[in-house]
Amino acid sequence: MQPFDFIQKLKPYLNKKILLGIVIVILLVLSFRLFSNNKPPAPTIPLVKTEAINSSNNHKSRSYSGEVKGRYESRLSFQASGKIIKRHVEPGSVVQTGDIIMELDPKDIQQSVNASSAIINSSKAQLSLAEKNLQRYQKLYEQQAISRIQLDNVQLQYEAALASFQQANAQYTQSGNMLNYTKIIADQTGVITSVQAEVSQVVQAGQPIVTLVQDKELEVEISVPENSILELQKSKSINVKLWALKENIIKGIIREVSPMADPITKTYNVRISLQNPPPNIRLGMTATVSVDQQANNAIILPLASIYQTSEQPHVWLIVDGKTKLQPITPGKIVGDKVEILSGVNNNDVVVTAGIHKLYNGQAVRLSAGD
Repeated sequence: MQPFDFIQKLKPYLNKKILLGIVIVILLVLSFRLFSNNKPPAPTIPLVKTEAINSSNNHKSRSYSGEVKGRYESRLSFQASGKIIKRHVEPGSVVQTGDIIMELDPKDIQQSVNASSAIINSSKAQLSLAEKNLQRYQKLYEQQAISRIQLDNVQLQYEAALASFQQANAQYTQSGNMLNYTKIIADQTGVITSVQAEVSQVVQAGQPIVTLVQDKELEVEISVPENSILELQKSKSINVKLWALKENIIKGIIREVSPMADPITKTYNVRISLQNPPPNIRLGMTATVSVDQQANNAIILPLASIYQTSEQPHVWLIVDGKTKLQPITPGKIVGDKVEILSGVNNNDVVVTAGIHKLYNGQAVRLSAGD
């Protein structure tokens, strides 16, 4: 039913003034509804993500998983080629200095030693004969029975025989050494961590056969991402906790940082020396290395907070709920963070996301938790 139809029905019962008042009220209600539907929407206040500056939060602790290893690892090999006939160790075997680890078949080398020995005997006989001839010719020369040229020829024969004997003796010594090279002998006390050859396998001289780790000085190896390596080198303290020995916390010192990142993982291998390790620590144990990074008063912000449209970089500050463009002086960049040398202070609130949609003096809303 339309409003005016309703009025027509009431017309016989109402006088003109009351009827006019009702019509005016209905028109006012309809006008209000019409204009309220066409009212323009309220402006949208942008939502931004911010971060309150607090330089005291720069003190952080990071943890890395590592493995206990020996500082000195030797990859032992034969100094001669041949076929392996004996193996005296297994992975995990403890060896002492002088223990035989593996042996090659010495038959062919033994024949070389025998041949060298025969050559020595022959050259020794020739040298003895040349020496006796020299002595006889010297007496004949003193008696003026021979010329000087004849004595010189005999002298040269003696010197040649002496050189042949010395050469044969050197070859015999070399052959004897080659016979000793058919054995791998432990040069240090330690633990065999791996074996890369088996009995009946033919190996070449210099081919790695076993790995011997000295268990006197142990350390932990960890892998550190490239964006954390600089912070690690400035670490305040390093604590090592072993998964198998949870009650022990061992102090550590960075001994070595790999000069090149791993080509696959892009991480750097870092060796941590252990100070006063417990006696029951073993090679291969899993360790957790906790690194307390050096605390400082530097202001660190995300790179995403830097707003730069010219040579001068800026950040957006939030002051009384509105944006303020603030010039800054950036410092070194580490990963996705940048050090701010000047321009901002502690307790300033900086926009860290959505910076390219703002203008100076704009009212903004802060995301939850900012």
